Amino acid sequence: MRVALFVAVLLLPCLAHAQIYECRDAVGHRVFSDAPCSPDAKVIRAAPAAPPSGAAWGPATLGAARIEYYDVSGASLEQLMAQTRARGTEGWAGHTHTHVAYRFTTQAVSGGCRVDAVTVTLDAVVRLPRWVDRDAAPAEAQQAWDRMLARLTDHEQGHVQIGQSSADAVERAVRETEPGASCAEVTGRAKGRADAVLALLQRQQDDYDARTNHGRGP
Repeated sequence: MRVALFVAVLLLPCLAHAQIYECRDAVGHRVFSDAPCSPDAKVIRAAPAAPPSGAAWGPATLGAARIEYYDVSGASLEQLMAQTRARGTEGWAGHTHTHVAYRFTTQAVSGGCRVDAVTVTLDAVVRLPRWVDRDAAPAEAQQAWDRMLARLTDHEQGHVQIGQSSADAVERAVRETEPGASCAEVTGRAKGRADAVLALLQRQQDDYDARTNHGRGP
């Protein structure tokens, strides 16, 4: 008998990504950490700790993310940045929202139950400013804007990659859940494993933003 379970969608504001380790504590229970926690620690997910630098700005650098623009206008970078603070999400010039959903089925087997099929999806939305009267501005202001926007887009690309990394880590954590005596037990354990990984990644998000100064540069 196959029992299907749909796990509620998790809304994750820009998850961070780095190495996630799976270990066993003194009584044999699995635990997760962002640092090696035992000699037999297994890497659940390894990914770059920062986005690639030097990429040209634009939709192509943001992979499968959807891009939403908000308009700003002005003749200088100072005027434009003032508008991004006023119109950007929570005062930030750029913002990425990742939406990770996962579901899995369990399969009754001889002597118990195991995880069967696992599906994890990522939906990422990036919000960036669009300079509507750019052509009327001095070339120097346009160049300064391009440099700022390239830096900002690099940062948001990092958040998109972070979302994908978190989705991959959740998929592996659920898939590698050990069989149990009942499907209810396996379901609870699999969800707990996924939630533990996501909790670690959420904490790493703050480190990523601090490390990159929210895409504003040093």
